[in-house]
Amino acid sequence: MSSSYYTKDSEHEVDSTSKLVEKLKFFDEEREIYWYPSVVNMGPKGIIFPEGDVKNWVWKYAEVVEIPQEEQEQYPVPGKDGEYYKEKLDVNNATEYGQYEFLKACKKMGVTMDVPNA
Repeated sequence: MSSSYYTKDSEHEVDSTSKLVEKLKFFDEEREIYWYPSVVNMGPKGIIFPEGDVKNWVWKYAEVVEIPQEEQEQYPVPGKDGEYYKEKLDVNNATEYGQYEFLKACKKMGVTMDVPNA
């Protein structure tokens, strides 16, 4: 991910990003912008995120799964007494992809497609 806001002289640094994303940023000399690994949250489709450390990191894809009725009380909706989430991100069973397999994770999520003759 990048944007013209992420220049060397810009005040628009990503303040709330994770330490890993911050450490993995790199400066594109040609375009004069910083690039950051993306976190892709597609709501009901799940989330793709980087995990690990600078020398050994991977992409992870966590799908949304239903929470069994008997476990829902462990997941209360903030500010809504007696209401509980019925779904959650299954980060404990996230599928792992290599550093250069971001598109594979996107395909698994269902947010990309193959375009013939492109």
